[in-house]
Amino acid sequence: MKKYILIILAFISLLMSGCGEDDLSSLTSYILPEYNAENEWNNPETDPEITIDGMMDEEIWKQVQGNEVVFSSKVSEDIQMSTVTYLGEKGVYFGIVVKDSGVYYSPDRRASRNSGAEIYVNEYGKYLNDIYTFSFRLVPTGKDGEIYTETYIYDRNGETSIWIARHLAASTVQGIINTSSCEGYTIELFIPYETLNITEECDCIQYFPAFNHVESMSSEGERTWTGYPNCKTQFPYSWLVVSNEKVENHKELHKVVRARDEYMNIDGNLTEEEWIETYKYQVTENQVTTETTIYSHFGEKGL
Repeated sequence: MKKYILIILAFISLLMSGCGEDDLSSLTSYILPEYNAENEWNNPETDPEITIDGMMDEEIWKQVQGNEVVFSSKVSEDIQMSTVTYLGEKGVYFGIVVKDSGVYYSPDRRASRNSGAEIYVNEYGKYLNDIYTFSFRLVPTGKDGEIYTETYIYDRNGETSIWIARHLAASTVQGIINTSSCEGYTIELFIPYETLNITEECDCIQYFPAFNHVESMSSEGERTWTGYPNCKTQFPYSWLVVSNEKVENHKELHKVVRARDEYMNIDGNLTEEEWIETYKYQVTENQVTTETTIYSHFGEKGL
């Protein structure tokens, strides 16, 4: 069996190596959106039903309450994070509420060392993006409407790269920051679909929420990171999948195949005229001969 697999892999490698860089660019390139002015980059247009101000007082948040998830910090059951998600026409929105009696922020610390939330997100079913994790670190500063953010891309090995991601976020703190007299904080995050390289209508999104609890303003202050149970940072297939109605069951969702030329039906039948016989070989073992024929086609969207 291993011999057959090695033959097929060798064939695919040979086929791919014969293609110029331009032929493969559509499979791996990230499409950078064009913007007319710096202001357009810094202030992406949102859907009219939401204002990103950190208040979460819009009616739409109540309408998508069915996909809310709530989980507690490793420190205490009383320290909790809840998120709701809205898939609008222009992008995906996250409403985040953290209940925490101590909210601490220092501009001298990285986002991960301050009280704050983290959202790891990408398009459900776009398996090219499963190689990466898109990460937003969101830190309330104590000034209503303001927020400190850092954005990263993680690969499956856990390596990180700074990511210049177009988004809009804001926060409010319920209580007095940098004291133990807090109730928590609220964050609104908007990510345009273009930022996630989503080019088609999107019914579901996959994401992973997490948050930091910090004990003080000190640079040595102890912090505790808590992620949603059973989700793994670098593996999007373990994340939550949500629609505007609910948290979806992975097993009940249809498999999404987006990178496909419309004339090629992935149905297990080689009935399209575009298929070309590319390689044929025979293997004989124990007086039994097996013949294998491989057909291939290079379309505009892939192999």
